[in-house]
Amino acid sequence: MGKYLTELWRHRIVRIGAAYAAGGWALFQVAINVAQTLTMPAWFGRLTLVLLILGFPLTLLLAWASHGGARAAVESAANSRGKIKASGEAPCIAVLPFANFSNEPADEVFADGMVEDLITSLSMNPGLKVISRTTTFVYKNRSPDVRQVGEDLGAHFVLEGSVRRAGDRLRVTAQLIETEGGGHLWAQKFDRPLAELFYIQDDLVWEIAAALHAEIDRAEVIAARQATSVSAWEEAMRSAYLYERPRMAGLHASIQLARNAVEQDPAFALGHARLAMALSTAAIMLGEGPGGANHEGAIKHARLSVGLAPGDPRVLSFACATLAHMGHPEEGLRHGLRSLELNPNDAYTHGSVGNALFRGGRPAEAFPYYDEEERLAPNSIWLNTRYLFRGLAHLALGRFEKAAEAVMRSATGDPAFEQAWVALAAVQAIRGDMSAASAAAQRVRDLKPDIPAEVWARSITGNIPPPMGGRALAGFQDAWALTTEPKVRG
Repeated sequence: MGKYLTELWRHRIVRIGAAYAAGGWALFQVAINVAQTLTMPAWFGRLTLVLLILGFPLTLLLAWASHGGARAAVESAANSRGKIKASGEAPCIAVLPFANFSNEPADEVFADGMVEDLITSLSMNPGLKVISRTTTFVYKNRSPDVRQVGEDLGAHFVLEGSVRRAGDRLRVTAQLIETEGGGHLWAQKFDRPLAELFYIQDDLVWEIAAALHAEIDRAEVIAARQATSVSAWEEAMRSAYLYERPRMAGLHASIQLARNAVEQDPAFALGHARLAMALSTAAIMLGEGPGGANHEGAIKHARLSVGLAPGDPRVLSFACATLAHMGHPEEGLRHGLRSLELNPNDAYTHGSVGNALFRGGRPAEAFPYYDEEERLAPNSIWLNTRYLFRGLAHLALGRFEKAAEAVMRSATGDPAFEQAWVALAAVQAIRGDMSAASAAAQRVRDLKPDIPAEVWARSITGNIPPPMGGRALAGFQDAWALTTEPKVRG
């Protein structure tokens, strides 16, 4: 008899039954008092009692069925985990963008930043395969079926959740779901002061890893957290949001936000890395060479970030991209390859390593990394930029048709991407198609009527190594000469 009571208690049947009995008795007393006050017929009380009695077994049955369904889902998830372990395959998890339930749309960046940190921390376990952010964020503002996500990405588990910020309070919910059967393996809710953001992230990573039987060193997760100021962390995340949409105006704002982050927290490695990236992009877009403030600042902050966090794959990845573009491709390549050792599934890092190889005079070796980036994240926001560098790598190898095709894809994929149109004008001129070259150059003038040809010329020589750089510069200048002043926009 005892074991049956234990089982009933474990299923919460005893507790639910006791709660129903107490609530039903209270409701019956209220019904009797109401009947006496309103002089209702005597049968009203008896009918209430009968309905409550009939509802008792129905409530217990529903409670048992509900628990049984939940238990079946958990067992399905556990069985799936067991099969993965038996096969020797590393569990694969996709962290989907968290829903922003805050009143302020600006908090969307806050929610995205949390997810990025979770992905990075989970990636620290070599026995756990974590899908990169650039891949999972294609599901942003969507409600995909987890089974479909598993099929699309090859993920065994999906983490989804929500973030709500209200004043100085933060509420985060998360649930880990097995994709094959849709069973919930783990769920948690955190309702804490905003100041405890980093502790919430640490606990999330720790509990998810425990649910997957993954070995993650809690001390390593805490050490990788880096930021000590929530405000500095948020400034860095807002900087990243603007940087991912590289336009001149947004880029200046991105630089300032990253500066704010490192001024508030000088030891924040990721803040320095993001500042380095923004500065290097400004140097590239402005055609600024060694000695320029953006150029030198980018190198300084990239090296400082690596010194502060030599084991953080994101920091190493950003340092790779920055140093490669700022004239130190071998140093950048070293950091990029180390980043891939720590997190081999990060699509962006594969692309950055490809760029470092191109910058280091090894363009033919870059394409496998570009291909792997696209395979891992076929809808990445970075692919437009990467296709520009694919085109430049083809150009360096004398593959003019492939160069034109890749750069055209970059330009048409983002029609406001000035650098792509500059490169397209140069490539088409080298091919001898001056009509297409002048049309591309005209597009540049229309997009940025206030920037003279000299700036774009410096950008070409800074991005295309000799001897092809000389031909590209001459071709762009010829194409520019065929254009007209853009019309004044009224």
